[in-house]
Amino acid sequence: LTGFSAPKIIWLREHEPDVYEKVEKVLLPKDYIRFMLSGEFAAEVSDASGTLLFDVINRRWSSDVLDMLDIPEKWLPPVYESHEPSTKLRADVAAELGLAASTPIVGGGGDQAAGGIGNGIVPEGLVSTALGMAAVAAGPVVAVVGDISFLHDLNALVSATRLGLSATIVLVNNDGGGIFSFLPQASAARDELGLPAHYEELFGTSPGLEPGPLVTALGGEHRIVAIAELVSAVEASMAQVGVQVFEVRTERTRNVELHREAAAIAADALATLLERSTGPP
Repeated sequence: LTGFSAPKIIWLREHEPDVYEKVEKVLLPKDYIRFMLSGEFAAEVSDASGTLLFDVINRRWSSDVLDMLDIPEKWLPPVYESHEPSTKLRADVAAELGLAASTPIVGGGGDQAAGGIGNGIVPEGLVSTALGMAAVAAGPVVAVVGDISFLHDLNALVSATRLGLSATIVLVNNDGGGIFSFLPQASAARDELGLPAHYEELFGTSPGLEPGPLVTALGGEHRIVAIAELVSAVEASMAQVGVQVFEVRTERTRNVELHREAAAIAADALATLLERSTGPP
């Protein structure tokens, strides 16, 4: 399961009881990869915190939540700190990969958690990477965010106004979760799963909000810009005081098409390069 495991386990129990009865372990994707590499079950704390089953303060699975949801704790793997070696490569895997059998496996961290620490967002109250950096940076700060992330972090503008922070935010408005447009469910014909009829409701999640009035109400300045004028707008904003939000509106379907065209070009170029490097001199 790719996160938010608790409601997915409940959904499985209610909608696919035959499959639910066969469950022995619940793993996140990278924990499954670790299992295949080592033969050991393990998880790490930052990913575990996203399951909605983890007691972050006490660094263990929450028995209270598990009992309330009637989910067996034995399904969940032991949990390690992000930097802590949890196991080692299996001998056969190490031999296949050309690595030492003593090679340790470390869980690492989730992208959001690791990114926050990397940007120094450790003290309480710094909920926004960009504005947290603006509070301590000597030079201009520019952040690029999507519309869903921006709306989740909108209350940071209140602190920015109160603290007199200056930053430029490029708001890429996909009108929802554009990343899901790349996944199979965007085009799946699965009536039993509510697809495609309920794709937008379940995955697109269009907020249906205009960011401009919200930004203005919270003390920022908002402007819709075209791609062609974005660079000059950002450059001009460097000398401005306060939070400037430049909204760039995109079209999700076209975005997917462009990414796939670029991926195909890159794949062809890579194939040509490999052919030249492995072919006859």
